Amino acid sequence: MLKPKTHIFPGLLLIIVLLVVFPMLFQARGLAGTKDSGLVRDHLKKTIESVLSQNHFTCRGELICGASQIPLFYEQRGFSPAWCTDDGVLPQTRSLIEEITGAYADGLRPDDYHLAGIVNLLREVEKRQAMEEVMDPEILVDLDLLLTDAFMLYSSHLLAGRVNPETMHTDWIVEIPANDLIGTLQSALASNQVKETLRGLRPHNPGYLGLRKYLAQYRRLAKSPSRPSPLTGKILRKGDRTTSVQPLRERLTALGDLVRSDQEQEDPFDERLEQAVSGSRKDTV
Repeated sequence: MLKPKTHIFPGLLLIIVLLVVFPMLFQARGLAGTKDSGLVRDHLKKTIESVLSQNHFTCRGELICGASQIPLFYEQRGFSPAWCTDDGVLPQTRSLIEEITGAYADGLRPDDYHLAGIVNLLREVEKRQAMEEVMDPEILVDLDLLLTDAFMLYSSHLLAGRVNPETMHTDWIVEIPANDLIGTLQSALASNQVKETLRGLRPHNPGYLGLRKYLAQYRRLAKSPSRPSPLTGKILRKGDRTTSVQPLRERLTALGDLVRSDQEQEDPFDERLEQAVSGSRKDTV
């Protein structure tokens, strides 16, 4: 008489568990990898659908510059929020805010990327969390939209330069056809690399890095109590000996365009001073 092969059943039981439990886990986690009851997603879908026929897409009184791209971005996600969950915000939200706040170093203005509106909404979310109140899906959706537009707009400025959002509106992404900002953002979120992605979009050629360096230097000088005073007097040329030469030397030294020597004669307007004025000194770059 053959005995039943009972050792097969444990393996079969494991397969059944995997087939039943894993789909339940993925469904519970949602696209964002966290709790997702669908409330925020449904509200986001309704919001996107309501603005598709409008000429201007605004959120909390702020113009959404990526009006032609953001609906496609969320449609590809099944309208799952990118930065928020039913209970609050994802960690990458902080990374984006930090990068936007630092846009000043690139000659850009953080307020152009909805920073004030984002911070205000984030405070409201944190307040509700602290008081253990139920989250308002409208607040989370508006925050998600502002964050997404901020990422795309900031990315486009890093890649192609800043233009007036009021004049570009839906067409700004066309200026950088080689870069798919939707795919870039999706990849950054999926890999938790928002900060690294944005820093990678910044130009890294020597000219840009040099301008960035001097921008920071001039801003420090502008705040310094000992900053050089404006120059006055007639136009100076090589060989001139006037009282205006010394202030010029001091100003160029403070700006880093002239390296002073202890043996250097204060007067006249010599060749080294001429080179510093023209920016041709190799040791001052």
